[in-house]
Amino acid sequence: EAAAAVSDKIHQLPKRNGLVPIFINPNTGTFLQHATITLGARGDSYYEYLLKQWIQTGKTIN
Repeated sequence: EAAAAVSDKIHQLPKRNGLVPIFINPNTGTFLQHATITLGARGDSYYEYLLKQWIQTGKTIN
């Protein structure tokens, strides 16, 4: 349940051109305003986990 709550929170955060920054403020749970967006190290992991989560939940997450 905790992982689902975190996932829901991240999905609800505003994105920049559909992409997410690589840093989240641990106190507020929001993306840092001027954080880097990258598909390199660290940044691609988010998208890999989205796919894994979708597969593990029976492809039911929108």
